[in-house]
Amino acid sequence: MALRRQLLLVASLTLALPWAGCEYVKEMEASLRQGQEAALTATVQAVSARILTDPQLTVALANSVESLAQHGSDNVIYAHLQQSPVVLDGYDDEWRNSGIPWQSLSPQIKTAWGARDEQLFGYIQVADSDRQFFDPSLSHTSADHVVIGLSGQDALRFFSAAPGVLSVERHLGEGVWQREHRAVGVWNEQVSSYAIEVRLPLSWAQQGISIDAHDGASASSLESRELHALVQNERIYDEALSIFARPGIRLSLVAEDGWLLGRSGEVLFRHQIQERASFSHWLLRRILGQPDFPRLPDQEINGRLNGISSTASLNETAWYIWSDSLLGRVALPLELLGKQDSPRLWLVAEQTMDSLEALTSGAMGRLLWYTTVAMVLSGAALLAYASVLSWRIRRLSRAAQQAVDSDGRIRGNLPSGRSSDEIGDLARSFAALLQRLREYNEYLESLASKLSHELRTPLAIVRSSLDNLEQINDSGEQRVYIERASEGASRLSKLLNAMSAAARLEQTLQHSEFEEVDLAELLEHLAASYSSVYAPRNISYVVVGERPMRIRVAPELIAQLCDKLVENAADFTGDHGLIELHLSRHANELCLRVINTGPPLPESLQDRIFDSLTSSRAGDGQHLGLGLHVVKMIVRFHKGKVRAFNLAEEQKVVFEVVLPLA
Repeated sequence: MALRRQLLLVASLTLALPWAGCEYVKEMEASLRQGQEAALTATVQAVSARILTDPQLTVALANSVESLAQHGSDNVIYAHLQQSPVVLDGYDDEWRNSGIPWQSLSPQIKTAWGARDEQLFGYIQVADSDRQFFDPSLSHTSADHVVIGLSGQDALRFFSAAPGVLSVERHLGEGVWQREHRAVGVWNEQVSSYAIEVRLPLSWAQQGISIDAHDGASASSLESRELHALVQNERIYDEALSIFARPGIRLSLVAEDGWLLGRSGEVLFRHQIQERASFSHWLLRRILGQPDFPRLPDQEINGRLNGISSTASLNETAWYIWSDSLLGRVALPLELLGKQDSPRLWLVAEQTMDSLEALTSGAMGRLLWYTTVAMVLSGAALLAYASVLSWRIRRLSRAAQQAVDSDGRIRGNLPSGRSSDEIGDLARSFAALLQRLREYNEYLESLASKLSHELRTPLAIVRSSLDNLEQINDSGEQRVYIERASEGASRLSKLLNAMSAAARLEQTLQHSEFEEVDLAELLEHLAASYSSVYAPRNISYVVVGERPMRIRVAPELIAQLCDKLVENAADFTGDHGLIELHLSRHANELCLRVINTGPPLPESLQDRIFDSLTSSRAGDGQHLGLGLHVVKMIVRFHKGKVRAFNLAEEQKVVFEVVLPLA
């Protein structure tokens, strides 16, 4: 598979980015829900502490829940808090505009109640197709009228001789009724029913109320006189809760069976946060799915916490689906007046996830945009990078093909390149390899000429000496030519022996055994022997560093290496010259330097001085260039490094051998 296709396949792995992003968004939504639960829990704990430390609030709440407990949670008339003044006109427009729902007491009676400024307002609709108005000449039982019962025998009777303002009488006991002006009402006719809108002091109904509609045509009652507990949303509770109100959070005081005593704040839905549904939110819901939570009715029940018909189902922490939104609800039970057996009361905090989902969907949209851009850019970058790599590799391949001709001869150079990556290193390695092959080929090609040059002179001496011997009869002169021929033969023998020794050394190296020796001590013995062998030359030995300097080497090979280096130095040092052996430790290496005075190394030969049959300097004609080649072989066998350089200021030549301790 081509490199471009391989990198394109690798680029396809970036498709895992959207999946990882979706998983992250799921985890983020779960974390946001947990954070919202913690925030709501902290809120209800703070509000409950505020309420329980206020004696006025605790007493009022205790009275409210005790009244509810006396009458029963199913026998309740709920009075909403009226936000605006109520005009008594017999019409239900204000009630419908206020969003106050109807409460049915019987199939014929439905009603709605509200409280404002210590006044209780009520709207009562009675189904009656045959209305009978009050006739002063007849008994009240012959006319349609409504009796609102209060505590004990206290009651209010509302009646009228015609649609309009109602007459109100108060029961004083034993059948005695008296006109009451503090309560007012209005009668309004409808198609198959009539409605009355009334107002009376709120304090009269604290013990509860009942509604009794009398039908004058049948002289019957449509509702019993059993009192209903009056539960109301009081302003004092709303004001206490409003201190802790925050946008999007609704706080509620809930009595038995979910009846609301106080409420502050409103939950926010998506359409209130965003003007229109965003694509990211739609995609978020498709990815995350719809949670398996209970669903709440879209419309709240009259006077009750939505979806709670019994406080037994009021969990401390719960999530619901309300109008396609996630609603978090945290409930905390309150113990009023320090009594554990007191009527139950709950403080409830609610908040939708829509405000947080707006953040999540926004993050989702940005995530999709960023991952899409990242995928496109990374794919394009990898494709471009693959093209560049392919072009560089093809160029290197073409250069390698053109560098060697069909006969195997090296004709060109490889581009070394300046890049510091692996391909640049490979190109430079190939270029260096090709250069070394060229040098080796040149060495092989010049080997014949070098051998012929080395062999030509002694052969010529032998041949000329033999030719002269045939022509000369004088024994003295013959002895001279015989010595010359013998000297030429000796030189040929030395050359052949040196070449044979170099060849045998490669086999000897494979069988050499390493042992741990003190290199400083070994060189000290060698230096002492060199002083006598190469006298009168001055040979010195210096050790820098702490002794002993132990290292694992093949001692006989190290001795041979030193012999070759000192012999080479002695060949190019005068009779009274100086040869220095210098041994030092550097980190994990031992460095041996053989320094001699004499003619400097040519710069062109400093890198080739250790090649076979390479002559470094002008000598006496016996220096064949094989000794330093043997040094190079021994150093490589010990995984070391060897080099030669000049000390121009001191007019000295240095041969340096570095051997690793490990």
